Amino acid sequence: MAPATLRDVARRCGVSTATASRALNNRHDVSEATRQRVQETATLLGYVPNTMAQGLWSGCTKTIGVVVTTILSPFYAAMVDSLETQLRQEGYNIVLCSSLEDPAIELQAVKTLLQQRVDGIVLAPVADQPEVEEFLEKNGIPYVLVARSALHVDADFVGSDDREVGRVATAHLLEKGHRRIAFLNSKQSSSAKDRFAGYRLALEEYSLSINPDYVWSLDPGEPVEGALRSFLRQDPPPTALFCFCDEIALPTMEFLKEQGYRIPDDMALVSVDNLHYTSQLNPALTTVDTHKEVIGEQAARLLLAKLHGPLRASRKVNVPATLIVRHSS
Repeated sequence: MAPATLRDVARRCGVSTATASRALNNRHDVSEATRQRVQETATLLGYVPNTMAQGLWSGCTKTIGVVVTTILSPFYAAMVDSLETQLRQEGYNIVLCSSLEDPAIELQAVKTLLQQRVDGIVLAPVADQPEVEEFLEKNGIPYVLVARSALHVDADFVGSDDREVGRVATAHLLEKGHRRIAFLNSKQSSSAKDRFAGYRLALEEYSLSINPDYVWSLDPGEPVEGALRSFLRQDPPPTALFCFCDEIALPTMEFLKEQGYRIPDDMALVSVDNLHYTSQLNPALTTVDTHKEVIGEQAARLLLAKLHGPLRASRKVNVPATLIVRHSS
């Protein structure tokens, strides 16, 4: 059976489609009796308004597109949950897409969202290439970058100062007395570059130089075993390890245990994100909390301000990170 239309509701009530539309939108130029009859009939027939059609004449679909690397990421899941909660309070819904760390998929996702007439977009960009951001600018779509910035685009951004995140994580290990600190990084994103810069800065503050054999950047989906075996073969091997994120730290911890390493006695471990399970690990994971929920909330507020307010210069909102010291370091 085809879904009920506005015409079906109007015909059942004996009114015009224009009157039915005004009644469903609580317009004041419809009598209370008619409004109640139309709304009850719409409920009875299961009528759902076509928001895309409404957007064609109103210019507003009350829908926000969200593009993150993957919806399976606990970091982005928590961030998007907070983002959606904030937007819902203002009457907006979201359409969520994954880029899978692929610039071509990311661009196609953005194009698809624009075809659906979203009012704005929240984007965790794949890489520094400005193609997607330039496409959004060209089409006049309000957007906010989250978690990752874009070096070549002056865009609104909400996230952590990843350079400071990398410095704080590495400095914690240095303060614990470690001097041979390996960095298991990610690839492509601005976060990876900035956390590496923070790692280097912390070492320089202790008059230490980077040992290239202690640095490895993982491709998306690449297992950690290859990098960790390389670190452990070094002479001398590192005594501490800084992981780009908790999702990398978890298999790292499992591998080290399988190899007979005691954490933190044989290898100290620090990570980033403070995902919900990190306090339950054995040992509990020391991590830098980037406050993903706050990032989502602030991104929603910033995008709503762009949608409802006058044009203004772009804003950078850095959410302060917090070192959570537990037993792995």
